[in-house]
Formats: sequence, structure tokens, C-alpha cells
Amino acid sequence: MSKTPVYTLYGLPKTRSVRVAWTLEEIGIPWQFVRVELSAGEHLNDAFKAISKTAKIPTLETPNGMLVESAAIVQYLAEKHALGELIPTLDDPLRGQFLQAMSFLVSDLELPLTNTIKHKFVLPAEKRVPAVLEVCPWEFTNKINDFGTLLGEQTYLCGEMFTVADIMAGHMLAWARSLGYQEWPQNVVEYRERILSRPAYERAWRKENGEIQD
Repeated sequence: MSKTPVYTLYGLPKTRSVRVAWTLEEIGIPWQFVRVELSAGEHLNDAFKAISKTAKIPTLETPNGMLVESAAIVQYLAEKHALGELIPTLDDPLRGQFLQAMSFLVSDLELPLTNTIKHKFVLPAEKRVPAVLEVCPWEFTNKINDFGTLLGEQTYLCGEMFTVADIMAGHMLAWARSLGYQEWPQNVVEYRERILSRPAYERAWRKENGEIQD
């Protein structure tokens, strides 16, 4: 018997929505997925704008209202349902390390990935700058080396504690690989394979693609 969904995730496979799906699967909360076709402009219609004020995915429908921004959503879910498990508590010495990782991921590591797709196909053709695409690989190399330094010999970004920072990082590393960025420090390669082999990651992808149902 299927369980009543606690959350509704609006998103699209192969986008940042998998971060939220992955988090929900790690926690084990019932949820349902509503596919929003960006290529068809569904995110810009009035019905979706009534759901997501910024017309962005992922958008998560919660008992307390709608949330956007994947980094905010995964932290919200972790703090509400897995405090001390997928996110360090406020008094945990690892809390600072967690916040450091989240800030680096969103402001540094993700930037060349976002710029790559923006200037390849997301932006209107007349707004794309080809020279940006020449800079992105160089910038990503610098950032992935910094990531390797932050990670060091740790199993996860917060030592032995798997957190939603690792979910964010795992998705970014899968995204980078799909864009053809392959020259990474060895500790990052091993970390990527470790993170992306988690069963919850596979379930998240399969559910977003309609292969499994709760």
C-alpha cells in the first residue's frame, strides 16, 4: 500500500531537483514528483507561477508552504527530519565545517557549471558569450582542486558524517562529469564514486524518471 506523500517535488530529471529527491530518499519520507517541462515553457505558465513565485525548479510543496532553491530545501528537510544525521546540530563542532562546505559548493564549485550551460543553451542566443565557455574549464579546474583540498583524506565533507552537503556535491560532480570535465584530484574521483553509489541516489533518479513509485 502506498503511503500518503508528505511532500510534492516539482522538478525535472537531470536538474537540481535530484538533490531534493535524493535528500527525501535518504530520509525515507513519502513524496511525489511532478514533472515540469522546461523546454516546453511549463515553468513560465500561470499555473506554475502560482506555485513557484520565481518560476524555478526545484520547488517543494511542504505542509508549511512552498520552498525554492535546492540548497535551502535540502537544509530545511535535514533540519526538520534528520537533525544530527544529515546535518550537524548547532552545537556540533562539525557545524562550521558543514556551513563552509555548503557556501563553497554554491558560490564556487557550481559557478562554472552554471555558466557552461547558460552560455551553451539556457540564455537567449543573443545573450550568450562564447568567450565564457573558454574560461569555464579553467575555472572548474581551479575549483575542483580547491574542493580536493577541502575534502582531504576525509570520507565525507564533514569527516565520517554524510550530510546534505555531500548530496549537493555529489550532484555537482555528476553534472560536471556529464559536461565533460574529467581531470580531477584522485581523492575527489574516489569521493564521487563513493557518494554516487548510494542507493538513495539511484532511487531518486529512478523515481524522477517514473521508473518506480512509492
